[in-house]
Amino acid sequence: MDTQRKEAKDMKVHTLADSCMLAVLCRKRLATTRRVDDGTRDSIRAQLGDESLSLSKHLFKAGPVRELLRMLDRIYDEHKQLTAPYVDRGPRLLPAAKFEDYAEVMTSHETNLAEAAQGVIANWEQHVADDMLARANKATSAKAAMIDRSEYPAAHEARHMFSMTWKVKPLPAGQDFRTEVPDYVKERLADEMNEACDILRRDLLQRMVKPVREAVEKLKVPIGEKGSVFRDSLVENLQSALKTAQDLNVGGDEELTAAINEMRLIVHGHIGSPDTLRNMQDKREKAANKLAALTDTLSGLQ
Repeated sequence: MDTQRKEAKDMKVHTLADSCMLAVLCRKRLATTRRVDDGTRDSIRAQLGDESLSLSKHLFKAGPVRELLRMLDRIYDEHKQLTAPYVDRGPRLLPAAKFEDYAEVMTSHETNLAEAAQGVIANWEQHVADDMLARANKATSAKAAMIDRSEYPAAHEARHMFSMTWKVKPLPAGQDFRTEVPDYVKERLADEMNEACDILRRDLLQRMVKPVREAVEKLKVPIGEKGSVFRDSLVENLQSALKTAQDLNVGGDEELTAAINEMRLIVHGHIGSPDTLRNMQDKREKAANKLAALTDTLSGLQ
């Protein structure tokens, strides 16, 4: 490898390792899908003449247990929003400057989830009975007869199926090795950081381009014409994507930084309030043109 390439890789290693950490969110989540027994499956396959048919039962489609599962999903969605993907599945990049914000959010979620789970488990048998009844009311008499308590975990088992933990750990850098290792090992680490920067770039570009394209499509329609009406979330999504890109842009990518700066100028200088874009055609048209140009910029970087 020539000296210039090696220096570029070393810069990316230090840029990420000095400015980021890895955030890990672990969830324990009740699985609510159950396969039907083989006898029932074969009978239904024969009736329908489809030997490839797979059949499943779905528990807790509604009610407090389902809401608890949705709560776990929302927590994971926010974890993803606050972080960026890494080369390994599981850990995600978290800018060190955002650690306190992340920790505050996740600690709050951990507490709220534990309290909600405690309430659900305290009434577990009632929730199971309610779900069995709801399933029976929607099923044919034959299928209702097959609904059984054994499909559901006991309360002491379910107690461990609604939880989350989070942790952070340092991002590895070549100088972190406690013992001497060959250069090729350090080179692989540099390659990993290089890949991490590329993944980060792609992720941020995708987060930016989606709301920009949606805004262009809507704002290109003149006021009063069919399809011109939009919700406030159109502008809010642009603002949110910009903030996320600014917060997570830690890879030292000059082109990405320039694109984020361009987006900031448009969002803060030409978008204005949703009502402005609804009522002033000249402002709407100018914002649409600026965003369309930004779409071209972002697409060219992908």
